[in-house]
Amino acid sequence: MTREALNRAEYRNTDLAELIQPECDLVHEYVEDAKQIGGRALEVGPGNGRSVAYLLQNGFTVDVIDNDAEVISILETNLISAHVDCAKLRLDVLDVQRWKPTSQIYAFISISHVLHFLDSSLAMEVLCTLSRGLLSGGLILIRVHSTEHPAAQSKVVSGVTFFRISDFDWLQRSGFTLVHSAVVKSYNSRRSAMQRAKANGREGDADAIAYFTGLGGHIELLLRKD
Repeated sequence: MTREALNRAEYRNTDLAELIQPECDLVHEYVEDAKQIGGRALEVGPGNGRSVAYLLQNGFTVDVIDNDAEVISILETNLISAHVDCAKLRLDVLDVQRWKPTSQIYAFISISHVLHFLDSSLAMEVLCTLSRGLLSGGLILIRVHSTEHPAAQSKVVSGVTFFRISDFDWLQRSGFTLVHSAVVKSYNSRRSAMQRAKANGREGDADAIAYFTGLGGHIELLLRKD
């Protein structure tokens, strides 16, 4: 089983009855202010769908993009199963690298655990493009793998970029105010890590298991557009 297939399996087992995950807690105190300036959100890479459900239940109109049609389908199924009102939801199978803003329409943009699958320069280009779709006073939530990740030096998994908080300082020189920044060091269980390593063809690979044990080690940033 590939990493993508394993993620899809996890998404299918998501219980959307428990909506307030840490990512939702982080933005919770800012939600009302964001709604006042437009009430539209963009979710890039919806993952397990919890934040999408949270935004919908808090009155946002939510646009979702992901380059994997199966992830979009799973998300829609999960939302319907959880009786989440999807009247204000728009789903689109689209690579974020191809996304272009039609105007400054979003009060909130989330791009969580997506950018570290791009090289650093392309990741920053994507962020710059996304920022053009954000209203003044709007918020952007960013999560990426940190250089403090246990596997940052071993490079056991190809196609993953590790970042420092300082890599995003340019945003504060480009009209953004930093609201929150942290390096979150939450870790998976060894059993979960071994399953992920096996799914990636690295069963018994100590470095790979170390990587997946520390999969939760990431940077999270919340910034407001001035």
